Amino acid sequence: DRDFELVWTPSVAPETHAAAFAERIGNDAYVLVTLMPPQMAAERSYKREVLFIIDTSGSMSGPSIEQARAALQLGVSRLQASDTFNIVRFSNDATSLFPTSQPAVGINRQTAAEFINGLVANGGTEMRSALDLAFSMPPTQDALRQIVFVTDGSVSNEAELVKLIDSKIAGARLFTVGIGA
Repeated sequence: DRDFELVWTPSVAPETHAAAFAERIGNDAYVLVTLMPPQMAAERSYKREVLFIIDTSGSMSGPSIEQARAALQLGVSRLQASDTFNIVRFSNDATSLFPTSQPAVGINRQTAAEFINGLVANGGTEMRSALDLAFSMPPTQDALRQIVFVTDGSVSNEAELVKLIDSKIAGARLFTVGIGA
């Protein structure tokens, strides 16, 4: 309900990328500006455990599930061998690729690629079962747990999910990724 002005003079490098997306709805205009700084070459010195949660409900059919599969493939490919990961898919129910997170090594990456390629969109959007399953998995020892939640769905039981996340998140970090319109 307010306008603001951001004044900033970035150090522009050839690798800096910018994108702006605008949409007009009625008399209102919405603009999203994204600035991508150059890639840092620094190595990280910690292990990660990444739990990917992917919505495979019916509303994800078509381009949405294709985008989600591509994003998951990219996410798994960017893991380091010292990292662990797992994938939870959900619609009316939730299942995981592995019983517990596994090292991001050859055979596990290959198994994940096949699992991702086989994801099909149908059913409802029951987010709680996916979160319950992810939170019930024992964390990888001495690793930063990151949960990446990919969905196109709107949340009808938001208060319940926020309460669940608040009670179970502990030291994990939760990232949500919206797919589609």
